[in-house]
Amino acid sequence: MSIPIYQRVAQTGAGAIIPSAEYTVINENTGLDFPIYSDRAGTTLKSAPYFADANGVVQFYIAAGTTFRVAATGGVGTYTDRYVYAAYAQESATDATAGRLMSVESLVLLNGDMFGDGAGSVGIGTSSPDLSDFTAAATGLHIKGLAPAIRLEDTSGENSIIGQLNENLYINNKAAGSIRLYTSSTEAMRIDSSRNLLVGKAVTDANVSGSILNADGTVLFTASGAKVVNVNRTGTDGTAVGFSNDGTQVGTISVTGATTAYNTSSDYRLKYDDIPIANATERFKKLRPINFGWVANGERTDGFFSHEAGEVVPECSTGIKDAMKDEEYEVAPAVLDAEGVETEAAVMGTRSVPDYQGIDQSKLVPLMTATIHELITRIEALEGNV
Repeated sequence: MSIPIYQRVAQTGAGAIIPSAEYTVINENTGLDFPIYSDRAGTTLKSAPYFADANGVVQFYIAAGTTFRVAATGGVGTYTDRYVYAAYAQESATDATAGRLMSVESLVLLNGDMFGDGAGSVGIGTSSPDLSDFTAAATGLHIKGLAPAIRLEDTSGENSIIGQLNENLYINNKAAGSIRLYTSSTEAMRIDSSRNLLVGKAVTDANVSGSILNADGTVLFTASGAKVVNVNRTGTDGTAVGFSNDGTQVGTISVTGATTAYNTSSDYRLKYDDIPIANATERFKKLRPINFGWVANGERTDGFFSHEAGEVVPECSTGIKDAMKDEEYEVAPAVLDAEGVETEAAVMGTRSVPDYQGIDQSKLVPLMTATIHELITRIEALEGNV
C-alpha cells in the first residue's frame, strides 16, 4: 500500500522561511489532530510534537482522501496551509483509484488551494470544481476526469477551458485575447479575438508573410519572393477553380495538360433577346486607346482609362471614378515579449484611401468584332461598285 506525501517549505506571509518550525496537522472536517506517518507504506506513525527540518521543510505521509490543514510556528512567524486534499496513490495497474490523481510523491500541494470532490474532479484555487458548462465563467483551475476538461484562470481573472464533450473537443478562451499554437517555441498559428485564423504570422499586416482566413470569409495569402497560390488539379483535365455568385457558378479557371482557360458564363441557355450590335463603328471610334506609365513602377504600356472605356462599353469597367473608401491601418505595432507573446495589442486607425476602378478589356471584343463586320460590309460594297 502507498499513501500520499505532503512536502512544503513553511514560510510566513512575507516569504520568510521558518526553520525547525513546530507544526500540527488537523482534520478540516472534524477539527481533531490527524495521524501522520514517516513512511510511504503508512506503517510508522510520527509522534507529536512535529518539527520541520533546518530548511523549513515540512514532510510527512497521510491517509488518502483526507482534507486537512497544517499550521506551523517558529521564531520568524507563522505558516498555515488549509484545505489540503490528499490525493490517492495508485497501488496497481488495476487499482480502482487509478482514475484519480497519481504520482503523488511529485505533487506539491500549494497553500491549501487544491480540492477534490470525490467524484472525479479536482480544483486548484476553488473548492467547487465545475465543468458542467464550457461557456460559463469560473475561477481557478478545474480538472475533471469523468467528462475530461480543464478550466484555467489567470491573475487578471480571465478564464479558458479545454474539454471533451459528445465526441467534440472544445477550446474556449473567454477573454478578449487569442488562442495560439507554438512549435519549437515559435508561434505557428493563432485565432485572434476577431475569430480570424492567422498561420505563419502574428499580425494582420498584409505585407507580413503568412496566411489569414478571416471570419467574414475573406482570405489573404502573402509570400516574399515566392509563388503565393498554387492550384493543382490531378487525374483529368477540367475546372481547377470555380467562381459563384449567391451559390450560382458564373465562371471557372480550367486546365489541360498544356493550357489554362479563364471562362465566364456564356451558354446560350443563359441568355435571351439577342439582337445585332448597332452603330458599332461610331461607338468604337469613341474609345481612346493610349500609352501610359504606371505610377507604382514607371512601366509603360498600352491600354485605356477605365472610366473612359466604361462610357462606351459599361460592362468593361468596374468601380466609380474618383471613389474613396475607409481603410484600417496599423498606427503602432503590437508589443511582444522576449518569447514572442503579445503583451500589448497593436493600435489601429482608419484612413480614407482611393477605391480604384478596374477594367476587363475582354469585354471590348464584341464591339470590336461588330465594328470589323461593319467595315467588311462597307469594303465589300465599295468593291462591288468598282
